[in-house]
Amino acid sequence: MAFGYNSNPAFSSSAAGVDEQANSLLYRLRLYRQDDLKRPLLFVCHDLGGLLVKRALIIAWNNTIDQPTYDATYGIIFFGTPHRGSNKAGLGDLIASVARMLGGKPSNSFMTALKWDSFFAESHRNDFLQRAKDFSFLTFYEANPKLGQLAVDKDSATLGLPDEHEPKFPMDADHSGICRFEDPDGEDFDPVWRGIQVMARGALVRRTTVSSSRKSRQQEFPCSVIGNSISQHFVDRPELLQALRTILSTPVTDRHGPCIAIVQGLAGSGKTQLVRYFARSWQQQNKPFRWFDASSLGRLIEEFRRFAIEIGYVDTQGDHDAKRSIIDAIHSYLEDSPVEWLFVFDSFDVLEEDHYDISQFFPWFSQGFIIVTSRNKDVAYQIGKQNQLQGNLLRIESMASDGTIQLLDRTATSTT
Repeated sequence: MAFGYNSNPAFSSSAAGVDEQANSLLYRLRLYRQDDLKRPLLFVCHDLGGLLVKRALIIAWNNTIDQPTYDATYGIIFFGTPHRGSNKAGLGDLIASVARMLGGKPSNSFMTALKWDSFFAESHRNDFLQRAKDFSFLTFYEANPKLGQLAVDKDSATLGLPDEHEPKFPMDADHSGICRFEDPDGEDFDPVWRGIQVMARGALVRRTTVSSSRKSRQQEFPCSVIGNSISQHFVDRPELLQALRTILSTPVTDRHGPCIAIVQGLAGSGKTQLVRYFARSWQQQNKPFRWFDASSLGRLIEEFRRFAIEIGYVDTQGDHDAKRSIIDAIHSYLEDSPVEWLFVFDSFDVLEEDHYDISQFFPWFSQGFIIVTSRNKDVAYQIGKQNQLQGNLLRIESMASDGTIQLLDRTATSTT
């Protein structure tokens, strides 16, 4: 992908103009790479384009939607990028000189934006250097003065990193011709092409390593935390807990999808506390689980969106079917899970007129376990009927008298 920009508008309004172009670059990368956001990425930059790329990567680092672009970036190749001022001129004067050589007419605001002590010279450069360890670099600088002087000398054209991190090569060309090559077999192009090949091989090796390590690290599953969410007044009802465990004990070899339990009971019957108790015991076995509020479609979509972002989903702006994309991202993540996982959909109590098909959110993989809680008996039966789960419904009745007495005793003890 090639990215072009008009340098005068881009750099004529200080940080705002630069950020606008950097965000434009990131947006185009999302569009071009939407089929494989993890594909390794190399940037080849000339002149001010290098500054835009550096700014774009800093934005990506701080922005969830563009984090995959940052993570996928392996290396950057700079041709005559003015990273800093030289001993003879500040950065603003230096870039203005470059612009004049290339036929541009930098504005006064352009000069102000790029002064040595302004945005680019200190904040921009230092922000990027803090992240430089995440990338590989290859720097080419001009060694053939135009009109008797170098547009961007070696000191300005390099990041100042050690040679093993930033190999630096002089080019027998002026600033405008530093990245133009007439002969692909020429001596001037040979170190460029070999450098790109080395970077590309390194990027592919890293992708394979990262992919393998991700598949083996189930702790990356963003789990919910039960913690103290179980009420101190919770009364253990072992027969119900055992019934829930029985429902969820179908061997993986005997099913072609997740094991699903529907827990139904009136408000205050203790169904949510029972499921929390089960989820805590599940988590104590170091098994991943996630708790979702299913009380409304909007709330469930938002909770799914948060989970998807935590596992690397890019929340693309302008997606006309965001719900489907989010669900697909989560299902894709869980498809190759090497361990069992648990999803809890709590408070699916919607009335008939507000009803939505919750089963569309169910990841249909045999290593999965799903619990749905509901006060609404009709909704609970409907879920079971749609998914052929009539035997997987656990009804929570009101407590027997002895359980009620235990609850009252605990409540009284905690208040005295």
